[in-house]
Amino acid sequence: STRDCQYVANSTMSRIRVVDIGRVGLNVEEAGIEDLRNVGKELSAAFKEIGFVFVSNHGIEESIITSARVASKEYFKVNPELKGRNEKGSGSNVYQGWVKPGKEVFDQDEKGMIASLELRESYDMNDFSATGCFPDDHVPAFRPCLTTLAENARSLTFRILKCLSVVLEQDEDFLGDMHKLGDAMKMRTLYYPPIPEKLAYKDGLVRLGQHSDYDTCTLLFQDDLGGLEVKDAKGEWVSAKPIEGTVLINIGDFLEMLTTGSWPATHHRVVVPKEEWRKSTCRQSIVMFVDPDPEVVFKPLAGPHDKYPPVNAGEYLTRRRNQTYK
Repeated sequence: STRDCQYVANSTMSRIRVVDIGRVGLNVEEAGIEDLRNVGKELSAAFKEIGFVFVSNHGIEESIITSARVASKEYFKVNPELKGRNEKGSGSNVYQGWVKPGKEVFDQDEKGMIASLELRESYDMNDFSATGCFPDDHVPAFRPCLTTLAENARSLTFRILKCLSVVLEQDEDFLGDMHKLGDAMKMRTLYYPPIPEKLAYKDGLVRLGQHSDYDTCTLLFQDDLGGLEVKDAKGEWVSAKPIEGTVLINIGDFLEMLTTGSWPATHHRVVVPKEEWRKSTCRQSIVMFVDPDPEVVFKPLAGPHDKYPPVNAGEYLTRRRNQTYK
């Protein structure tokens, strides 16, 4: 029903819809097929417009998200030398650990202004088992808080994938069955330090260059500062200003391939909002990248298409990752 669907307008009048998913959210024991289909239709309409959607009444308790953010901030304040002991790529699991500031290279913006504030750091996780690498010695709360959020985000992801499977006229587990591996989903907690006071404000200064996500879809838990912008079909940048109590979900390359571009993997970037400049506070966000199992082959459901040749998920992910990490 379109009544549940409110719009968040901004200056360019392009919009990211807010969809109430309470009927299929984590507060519901099991979602019925009609609810999956109806919510799926609303999600699909939002994705067709701009590849992004805010979901409300998702059922992840706010306290779980807050605890994960607080524990993350505590970790990022730890001395870099100690954080270095858990550096990503140094352990047996190459995906897990601390990514020190400036390790990733994303595209510069249209004017060629490189993200001169790309001083973010992160902690990446995909193994939440007892043997997973976490900074237990320095911040004991980090492991349990991030693990709880990851488990909730994972459960929510599978509900969303059911909705999307049904609206694509497939079995409700169609997409879920492509994401069976426990360590395929990756969570990243990000920290952008406060902006140095001596830096003059430049309008539209890019903090994270524009890119699309090379996954199935992405769940984003933003703080209240925002800064994320999304490129609409007209090529204009639209603000994805945080809305309290929502999770922002966007389409990745694999769902774009599957839908022959009907659900686009939209380019997005992070700029520095004026308010943040004045506040000189840090910015935090937590992201869940939903990666498919490596052997899955993605091709358009509607049949062969020149722009979207069949792609092996594992090979594609490896190739894209190697382009991003320098």
